[in-house]
Amino acid sequence: DVNLSLSSAAQTGAISLTGLDVGTLTTFSSAYDVAINGNGTVESATTFNNTGSLRIGTDSTETNAFAGGLTAIAPSAISLAGTISTTDSAITLGSATGGTGSGPVPVTLTDDTVLSSGTADLTLTGTIDGAFALDLNSTGITTINAVLGGTSELASLTTNAGGSTVLGGS
Repeated sequence: DVNLSLSSAAQTGAISLTGLDVGTLTTFSSAYDVAINGNGTVESATTFNNTGSLRIGTDSTETNAFAGGLTAIAPSAISLAGTISTTDSAITLGSATGGTGSGPVPVTLTDDTVLSSGTADLTLTGTIDGAFALDLNSTGITTINAVLGGTSELASLTTNAGGSTVLGGS
């Protein structure tokens, strides 16, 4: 497997990855943007530590798999589209304070989005906007501790029948 480290703690600007297929993806805590375009796979757990923006997917036809899990609480903003999945590993997106401590991390849907964590938990925090459908699939616990559609109303929100859903994080 290929291991990819995105620059260093001094990185600025933007990094765009298309057709990602790596064993490990490492990001550093610095103010740079990361965009993942096209279909991709990361085999290990992935934590986005960059404090610039994060975009995963550009349209609803794309599939990005983070087999070992996905955490993005440091980026200043997150944009999502397509199917984003793990292999029975947790997904945690957004934060009440963000990596810069400047307030809730906005998660924006840029097209229809499916988040799927299999048997593991799925947690959304911050704000979630975008005039698109959001499907949350987990047979673990799905926690939505976020303002939904505060700026731009979601077209729909669907959770699967398995597992449980917690609104308001409590």
